[in-house]
Amino acid sequence: MVKTPVFVGIDPGTTSAYAILDVDGKLIEVASSKELGLGELIKKIVRKGLPIVVGTDKSKLPDLISQFATKTGCRVVIPFYDLKA
Repeated sequence: MVKTPVFVGIDPGTTSAYAILDVDGKLIEVASSKELGLGELIKKIVRKGLPIVVGTDKSKLPDLISQFATKTGCRVVIPFYDLKA
């Protein structure tokens, strides 16, 4: 079975949030949860597709994003400066 490639955005923190988009930019899923660990996060995202890119809104790469990229083999995208809401 071939998995669909997806782009992922993760906002780590006390309440972690993530968004999954297909390669055309169509939203697949948005969710947030308290105490969402790396293993559970990967499991939820991989059910929807194969992550090829993960992004964050912080210019300093958060550990969770780095670990996610290492475990899933996807590329990391970070901004030059912190993005504001």
